[in-house]
Amino acid sequence: MSARIGFIGTGRFARFLTAVLDRDGAAAPVTLSPRNAATAAELAAAHGAVVAESNAAVIDASDIVLLTTRAEHGVKPAEGLNWRADQTAVSLVGGLALGDLAAAVAPAKAVKAMTSYAAAHVPCPFLIYPEDAAARALGERFGAVHALDDERAFEAAAAMPVFFALLLGLLAEGEGWCVDQGVAPELARAQTVAGLRGLAALVEEAGEGGLAPLVETMATPGGLTEGGIADLQRHAAMAPWRAAMDRILARALGER
Repeated sequence: MSARIGFIGTGRFARFLTAVLDRDGAAAPVTLSPRNAATAAELAAAHGAVVAESNAAVIDASDIVLLTTRAEHGVKPAEGLNWRADQTAVSLVGGLALGDLAAAVAPAKAVKAMTSYAAAHVPCPFLIYPEDAAARALGERFGAVHALDDERAFEAAAAMPVFFALLLGLLAEGEGWCVDQGVAPELARAQTVAGLRGLAALVEEAGEGGLAPLVETMATPGGLTEGGIADLQRHAAMAPWRAAMDRILARALGER
């Protein structure tokens, strides 16, 4: 019998996670927190989930409980509930320390996890810390499971979806620049989407290894791409991106 899965937190993250679980064909219906009533009702109708009367009822009905609340709430939504020793609490809340989570859900097992919003469309890596059989079985429904060895490494890997969100902003900048030059918005968008798909296909075809060598293959000597790369390097354009990720990681680890 498959593990019964519940959610504390029914926002955007729960929306796509529930879609994946429904697509995978869960043996038991997912149980949702009632706090965000409109979203909970929508997900229940779309995916056959059950809306509980309270967070306490979610705990009572679940073997694995996914915490998908806002980071600003910390562990408060998980505190004061009747957690059981045979349960696993899986937090997908960015920057929530494992020690704090463990204290809030005792005697249940505490695990941190992260995946991408893209999991609703394609298989994606599912990160967990520490290794846990129940969390691994859950993660395999999303894609390949990767158990990290320490919390810093986990938070670094878990920060990559944030990087991709920032990258979307950069792509929007390029799209907007194109429109400013007189290109029709629908064409600028089509080029952006096609470019993303093309890059994804290029990376898939390249197989294992880092991405840096692929950049070199796209930069024909004397060509426009090579000139653009040189201009970015001259202005150290990548430095602010790395600095932003350093700050994100430090915040997730509670270092600032």
